[in-house]
Amino acid sequence: MATRFDWAEQIAEKLIQQSLTSIANQIQTLHVGPEAGQARVPMVVFNPLTSTRTDLVTASAQLVGSLEEFSIVDASGKPTPHQVLKRQGAEFATLELGRDEVLGLAALVEMIAGLGLAVQEIHIGRVGETAHIDVTLIQQGQTDPALVANAQCQITALLAEDTVRTFRVRAHQANTVEFHFVAEQVPGCGFKTYFVVPRERQPGTGAEQDATRSVSSQPETAEVLTDQFRMENEFLAVEIHPEDGTLTVWDKATGTVFVGLHRFVDGGDRGDEYNYCPPEVDQVVAGPTSPPEVTWLERGPARWAVQIRQKYRLPASLNDQRTARSEQVLDVPITSQIELCRGTRRLDFDTEVENQARDHRLRVHFPTPVHTAFSEAESSFDVVRRPLRAAGDTVDWVEQPVPTHPQKAFVDVSDGRVGLLVANRGLPEYEVLQEPDGRSTVALTLLRCVGWLSRDDFPRRKGHAGPALETPEAQCLGRHKFQYALVPHAETWQSALQEAHAFNTPLRAVLTGEHPGTMPHVQSLLALQGEGLVLSAVKLAEEGDSIIVRFFNPTDQPRVARLRTWILPRSADLVNLAEEPTHPLVVDGAGWIVVETRGRQIVTLRLTF
Repeated sequence: MATRFDWAEQIAEKLIQQSLTSIANQIQTLHVGPEAGQARVPMVVFNPLTSTRTDLVTASAQLVGSLEEFSIVDASGKPTPHQVLKRQGAEFATLELGRDEVLGLAALVEMIAGLGLAVQEIHIGRVGETAHIDVTLIQQGQTDPALVANAQCQITALLAEDTVRTFRVRAHQANTVEFHFVAEQVPGCGFKTYFVVPRERQPGTGAEQDATRSVSSQPETAEVLTDQFRMENEFLAVEIHPEDGTLTVWDKATGTVFVGLHRFVDGGDRGDEYNYCPPEVDQVVAGPTSPPEVTWLERGPARWAVQIRQKYRLPASLNDQRTARSEQVLDVPITSQIELCRGTRRLDFDTEVENQARDHRLRVHFPTPVHTAFSEAESSFDVVRRPLRAAGDTVDWVEQPVPTHPQKAFVDVSDGRVGLLVANRGLPEYEVLQEPDGRSTVALTLLRCVGWLSRDDFPRRKGHAGPALETPEAQCLGRHKFQYALVPHAETWQSALQEAHAFNTPLRAVLTGEHPGTMPHVQSLLALQGEGLVLSAVKLAEEGDSIIVRFFNPTDQPRVARLRTWILPRSADLVNLAEEPTHPLVVDGAGWIVVETRGRQIVTLRLTF
């Protein structure tokens, strides 16, 4: 199945890139005005959610020399915070020439052509008595003679100034740069255009010093002092405790403090692929063997990231009788990257586990101060409320009820005043534990490692649930990566729903060229208004040329949905899930379609253009 999943993902990614590139090519990106002609790279940021959002974007671009020190601005010229993650390129030559020697630039270009390279850009600037000539080269193509002639004219003008004494010439390949930036207020189901532009150099510094500075993300090991491992943005403050790797998080909006977050807890598992079951004598491991190694990876201004490396010493497997965990132990490395971005109410985690142990369950715990009797988790077209207390007299049941439950994008605990939402990417199981003092702890399952499809020798279930086959690959040995996030919030899960879906559907940046177009720099292609409504699908109809738009109301309360598309539809119909029409809808003069929805209702529309 892993191979088939890879195929599906590769095909989908290719189609997504083709579709987004097709839209980007229709956007007006030509530069007009006094600065027209300077190097810049347009990028279009796409938001697949219906709500306007601010979030982090990661992009990669090949940048010429004049863009080596760059800013990222929107169409109005407003800069946004960014930081460089990685640069890759090749240096060919760095020369310091006198006034007479610099006239040989044309000969240098001829020599470069003889090496099979072409000149992409010649950028000339001046700092004090030194002129800087930056020559960007590419592997394929031909050098434009006009480019060299223009550079010669600029050099001649500099030579006419007696104050210029030296010329520093640098020849290099265009750098491929990977970077983060904060995309602000990207419209729902739409896009916003940004530009990579040159940043003015300051005399004696080599780079501009401002709020959008480029920050290297090369790791630096910090001293193990609590006050050094603190991250903070507009919404959250986070402190990493180096003695055990847990976190304290302050929600600035509500004043709620969450202590002891992100603790890994591992216990034995004598069950099978159908049911979890602990051994009769379990050994729970809830802490690393020694204080973890904590390292700063990024320190803003767009994102702050800390890496925590720790080792858990786990029993190697169950004993021969499968009644307890074995005495043999081994070390299991766990590495987590904790990320806080500017402009978001979310704390993101990227965890990697090198699993060599068998017959166990690994979870990560998030304690909360919340007292509640139920959990709420996203399901298909719904958010399901489940009691924390299990069923009562179940002795005669064939299968004992379990406290773990399925989820899609998130699970949430709240008392109606404050709460904590735990979002995930592809981690379908959770449990909410009720502590002795009544507080709730969310336990997110990372791994269940078992060796049988079905067994009939454990008390949680009578008899087999399937064939009694050994499944050694279900021990999940090897490297695994997990992604999840925390969203502290006020009131209920509805106030954090947007962040949960934002974590699962990141913004995407697509690079494009400078070209004319019929679409503006910022545009929403589809607007859906109505508290708590979730867009489920936008697709071609199975028959005809219509577009199907599907959304649902996961709340108990009726909602009024208002929907509008960028291009006015000729007609709109309410249809069922088989796309069969039930009755027509009115498109008003402003293009809005109004639909009254019941609680827990799925609504499907067919739009014809």
